[in-house]
Amino acid sequence: MKRIIIAVSMLAASMAANAQDPMTTTTTAPTGKLYKPVAGDVLAEIGLFASTGGITGGVTSLSESSFKQPQLKFRYFLQDQIAVRVGFNYTQNSNTSKINDVAGTATDKTMSSLFGLNLGLEKHFTGTGRLSTYAGGDLLFQTIGVSEERTNTADGTTFANGASSTYKGTNAAGTLNGSLGFGVRAVAGADYYFVDKVYLGAEFGWGFIASKNSKSTADITPAGGGLSTSTTNSSTGGSFNLAPSLTAGLRLGFRF
Repeated sequence: MKRIIIAVSMLAASMAANAQDPMTTTTTAPTGKLYKPVAGDVLAEIGLFASTGGITGGVTSLSESSFKQPQLKFRYFLQDQIAVRVGFNYTQNSNTSKINDVAGTATDKTMSSLFGLNLGLEKHFTGTGRLSTYAGGDLLFQTIGVSEERTNTADGTTFANGASSTYKGTNAAGTLNGSLGFGVRAVAGADYYFVDKVYLGAEFGWGFIASKNSKSTADITPAGGGLSTSTTNSSTGGSFNLAPSLTAGLRLGFRF
């Protein structure tokens, strides 16, 4: 919260300091120095503050999906007020537990990852020389991967020499699930160029995301060299969520 207050204060101070920019206004559009992008410009940006939360077993809300920030985003202006946008993020988590026993060491490693890709279009409005407001929309594709590997343990908590198991598409407890998802979202936002080619922005959106849990496999070898088994399970279902989402508290961007 302290970082957000500081960033907003800096933005407000910059806006006040630049309020007297040489700019005249006609009945059609502002004239004078324009900081905003024009046709052919490329913009790159990232959210300043990370969202809380993480992968919690499939896609259950927009706040836990690829619609969230931080996210790298690029924009290319086809015309002075029309831009295409592409954003992506990638998150990977890995947690390894070791079980030390007089007979040896066992490990239990759980992994999860999220990859999301957004494609969209923006329509920018006249605004002022420094402020660029816009509206647009996004299409989203994302995938969540989950796996778990156990070595020398059958239950993940006690040592069992020779026991091993590999789970893909889920974890051993079945509390995390991999999934494939897609979404559509309408957005509205604004960018303020506080210096030449550098801006702060905010964006809000409303959309939906639907997902289907991926199939899962479990390969298990018991202790003592017993017969190994392999099991494949079909999808356990999916989810659908329609909700407003705060895309970013603040974003920092650069115009090339």
